[in-house]
Amino acid sequence: MIFLKHYFSFLLKNVCILFFGFLSLLLLWQLLLFINLNFLEFNWIRCNPSKSSYTINLYKMQFLDSPHKLILQ
Repeated sequence: MIFLKHYFSFLLKNVCILFFGFLSLLLLWQLLLFINLNFLEFNWIRCNPSKSSYTINLYKMQFLDSPHKLILQ
């Protein structure tokens, strides 16, 4: 019985470590993706000064609504 208690506590500890490790990697990936997208948007504004932020937001909304349309255009 003592063996099972130690086994389950060990198992629970490892599952928690794996879960929180995966969660932190996921959050780090999202943060890097967010930074990368903002950097690309900044470069696009800098290369096209005539385009406004409104146009970029419209472009993003169009992409989120139907990504296949952008491939076909």
